Amino acid sequence: MTLPLQGKRILVTRGKKQSNSMSRLIKKYGGEPIEVPLITFDLVLSENTKRIMADLEKFDWIFFTSANGIHYFYESLKRYDLAIPSAKIGVVGKKSDEILSQYGLTATFIPDEYSAAEMGRVFTENFHAKNVLLVQGSLSRNVLENALIEHCIPFSTVTVYTTKYNDSAKELLQKVLTDQHLDVLTFTSPSCVDAFFALGGDSANKYKETVSICIGTTTEKEAQKKGFTHVLTPSNFTIPDMIHTLVQYCQKELDENE
Repeated sequence: MTLPLQGKRILVTRGKKQSNSMSRLIKKYGGEPIEVPLITFDLVLSENTKRIMADLEKFDWIFFTSANGIHYFYESLKRYDLAIPSAKIGVVGKKSDEILSQYGLTATFIPDEYSAAEMGRVFTENFHAKNVLLVQGSLSRNVLENALIEHCIPFSTVTVYTTKYNDSAKELLQKVLTDQHLDVLTFTSPSCVDAFFALGGDSANKYKETVSICIGTTTEKEAQKKGFTHVLTPSNFTIPDMIHTLVQYCQKELDENE
């Protein structure tokens, strides 16, 4: 029996520490993951971050829109020797809640659709907040901020990690794009899409008609904005759902060619 991803060479662009789970799933269905981590993350240690983190008790809600936000937030607490806050917590998806549980906490609010836009809409319709803290990365979009501003909800933001292009992967990426045929590209954030073109050079433009699977509508829009013409996006914004969507697509292709 032919596996759905048999013979497919699939570019995995996630950060090095996060690529394993996706690569395992790709291999499970017969594909060959090509790992080229296009972005890196670093903890932010600044006086502004320290000042906000030292005054967490003034917030009745804390929002996380990424797994990185959770990890680096708690790394900041550890660095500054601060206690875990008592505020209610909102996260963008069930996977983020699972990560939150690693720190002994559970989210009070999880939107049904895993996006910051839906998180803002549903929260403002169903909850009352006195003061919200938005935990962010350096390249976070302002979707949640806009929702809170629109509904006159006081909030602050704290940047706990930076997202940077992985310049050390530039040579490898260009070699892969030039010397190897890729059947599928994977993007887990708008930053991955941007980094693909920034690091890939002219060779990246040749892949705009290649099947690209994106996690989330924000990433999907960025891919389309960059010129990708064949973009797939799962209804649930998780890595397993991302690969499941790709598997379904490839299985359909196999069935049609029989």
